[in-house]
Amino acid sequence: MEIKKLRFENHVWECMNQGATIYICKNEDCSYYVSYKKNGKKLECQLTGDKIQKLENKLNNLNIHTWDNEYHEPVMDGESWEIDVVFVNGEEKNIQGFNGYPKNWKEFLYLYYC
Repeated sequence: MEIKKLRFENHVWECMNQGATIYICKNEDCSYYVSYKKNGKKLECQLTGDKIQKLENKLNNLNIHTWDNEYHEPVMDGESWEIDVVFVNGEEKNIQGFNGYPKNWKEFLYLYYC
């Protein structure tokens, strides 16, 4: 299912200064706006050319619409995360986790390197 907007935020509790937020938004002209924020610093870019197709392929291959709504493992300290997704058809999904992750989590993290 095609993604129109995605917000991902994570926090690493044992290192309170660690954590980041990434926003991905598909514009009306089919380009993508990407914003990455960490420790008060923000990096923004507009994807063009073949990077658009690479990002779309990565997003579509994740099948985020099939992910569970919650992933939790009983650990005291660690990482909490949340994803809000809006699909092109208007459907929305919120997914949260605490030290638990979907099977293709590593592939999701590759979005940082699009």
